[in-house]
Amino acid sequence: MDDTLNAAREHGQSAQLRFQPYTSPVDTRRNPPKAKRFPPEISVNVPDWYWDTGAGWIDQGPFGRNEPDSNDPRYLRHFGDFIRAFGERYDGHPSLESLDIAYAGFWGEAGGNTTEETAARLADIYLASFRKTQLVGMLGTPGYRRAVSATAGTGRHVGWRADSFGDFHIGNSPDAPTELSWNHMYDAYVQGIHSCGAEEIWKTAPVTMESGWAVPQWMGSGYDLDRIIEEGYKYHTTVFMPKSVFFPESAMEKLIEFDKKIGYRFVLRQMLLPIEARPGHRMSIDMFTDNVGCAPIYRPYRLALRFRQGKSSHVVRFKEDIRKWLPGHNFFREALAVPPELQPGEVKVALGIVDETDTPRVGFAIDGKTDEGWHPLTSMDVVRPA
Repeated sequence: MDDTLNAAREHGQSAQLRFQPYTSPVDTRRNPPKAKRFPPEISVNVPDWYWDTGAGWIDQGPFGRNEPDSNDPRYLRHFGDFIRAFGERYDGHPSLESLDIAYAGFWGEAGGNTTEETAARLADIYLASFRKTQLVGMLGTPGYRRAVSATAGTGRHVGWRADSFGDFHIGNSPDAPTELSWNHMYDAYVQGIHSCGAEEIWKTAPVTMESGWAVPQWMGSGYDLDRIIEEGYKYHTTVFMPKSVFFPESAMEKLIEFDKKIGYRFVLRQMLLPIEARPGHRMSIDMFTDNVGCAPIYRPYRLALRFRQGKSSHVVRFKEDIRKWLPGHNFFREALAVPPELQPGEVKVALGIVDETDTPRVGFAIDGKTDEGWHPLTSMDVVRPA
């Protein structure tokens, strides 16, 4: 895990994580576990030691036979302890982008056979264990509903993830043609957003879309890629998770453009600065940006100017909260302090969005950037205070 997070940072990225208590069925007759007791014939790939705790299973789960009983006190204790231990070690890690509130069932997303009460208790463990790292929950699940209601009015915001993005085609009604029946894009998402009270969540927490199947299946099955992309914008997608599968050439150009426009994309339209700077004084700055993406930024990064004279640099952060830059025009005016250390003469000014160490982490949609990641703006004359 440490290697994964370090590799993400080395590439200028961050990692999203989801815990999966089990991911596939196991034929226990042909491949018996090392556990002393385990379900007969068919089960799932939970750790062998878990069955030896005396944990129970259910005859038929939502996706398979002999899934663990998610309401068993042993499940709550052991999986809860794992969540707590992970939070103690990794909560707030700078390379951990977000963490799913995945608590039971296949792939950690289906919820297993959890009751509302069990789902709420597991969600509460996540909320208590991760107070710094951004949490997201599977849309429409009891655990996510609990997370949204428990954080309402607290200043914490839990985003959502949806499965089967791109699905306009799956139907489950015996009385209607498949193309006129239920699908994820129009049925699961809009109803899930409503049932969870998540209509405004995108303004303060991220939306992740995991593809249904993968893009090659979309193209091979004749899915309407333009229609899928349009819906992705409407749901204010920040992260597109298409699984570890290639993009066909026929879809590449459109998907690259999609990746540019989901989440935030800041364009600097105009920035007005004075031509002279007086050390220790304040100067008024006007800034007009466009967010040409479909969502805001959620990380608590700060907008900043860097003043450089020779080998000496000074970074000054704005008070402006860029997390409020929703799609469309954004303007602000702020009086910024001129570094008192500046000496008379020329100073070069650059713009950046920085982390807590004043290291640029986000680029504007601007041609030109320094080796350190700053956008050069202009020069100013430093004059002695009158």
